[in-house]
Amino acid sequence: RKLYQRMLELEVPQDAYTLSSMMLLCTSSDEILRLIEKSDSQLLTPAVIRSAITQSGRLGDPSLACQLFDYFAFPSMNVRVWNVLFGALAEGAKQGNLILDVSSAPILNEIGDKKAGISSSLDGLTCSEACQVLLTLMSSTTKKAKAPYPNSQTYCLSASALQYGSTDRDLARTLFRNATYAGIPADGRFLNAVFRCFGDDIGGALESWKNEIRRACLERESKTTRASLRNKNLVAAYNGLLYVCGRALRPDIAVRLAYAMNKEGIEPDKNSLNNYKAGKRARGQSQVAFGEDEKSDGVAGGKVWSKLFPKPNMVKQYESLLYVECSKYDPNRKSMSSDKRVRIIV
Repeated sequence: RKLYQRMLELEVPQDAYTLSSMMLLCTSSDEILRLIEKSDSQLLTPAVIRSAITQSGRLGDPSLACQLFDYFAFPSMNVRVWNVLFGALAEGAKQGNLILDVSSAPILNEIGDKKAGISSSLDGLTCSEACQVLLTLMSSTTKKAKAPYPNSQTYCLSASALQYGSTDRDLARTLFRNATYAGIPADGRFLNAVFRCFGDDIGGALESWKNEIRRACLERESKTTRASLRNKNLVAAYNGLLYVCGRALRPDIAVRLAYAMNKEGIEPDKNSLNNYKAGKRARGQSQVAFGEDEKSDGVAGGKVWSKLFPKPNMVKQYESLLYVECSKYDPNRKSMSSDKRVRIIV
């Protein structure tokens, strides 16, 4: 930042690359606006605008991101800039599923061409709801409004945002089926995000996994030729299921999933365990240390699984088993170099 200020003092001409980098260093929405207003219009390239939209989302101002999109990008048919807007909305959803207030957002003075855009249709919606509206617009076959067709990243970012809204099995299944119908491959990142949209409905997640998602995932894996990437999508999908187990506080099912992963030829690891922990934190137990919650009733997952609920005093035991399954000793891992080892002779 000091170097940039020195450039301005010495009247060193800046280019779009410099401006794009400075956008990502802004610490407030006002700073983004000042940087845009002080810059020559020729420097406001698509890359600069994408950086401004991205940083607006990171700073918790998705309303400004929508306004920037309207001024400088709409009605672009380039799906890349639309995905950047989805990313900003996903950030807003992550930060409390913020409500868009585009009408009262700071107005850009004498910059950009103000025209009818998408902001008016998103005003008053939460970020996750806005993603649903935009995805519907882009997926529309009538194309009354100019918008590109969504790609794999569009669906992945949408699922990332929707997990912070009203989660349910119908929403998650519809998202997956629409993506499949559109020819979107079932890669691991997307499947992980889809499972998170189930919320704490572990019964619905497992049912969808058995009936349709697993088949699509295996089909995707069969097309993987590089040995280093094999089972990568399968691992990510299982980790998404473990997240749902954490949301539902079902460590017993998480342990069974860990066993299933071993049968598939993949080993659960620390990342798998962290997904369960993340789901548990999302449940609202961020103040409870892992494995110490013995008073929770573990009620979640639907009637199908009601007979399988672990007893309250068994939650810690199942989580201990899960920890063991996901923390197998690996001599090649530096993080385990200090672990104590014992030899068992049978």
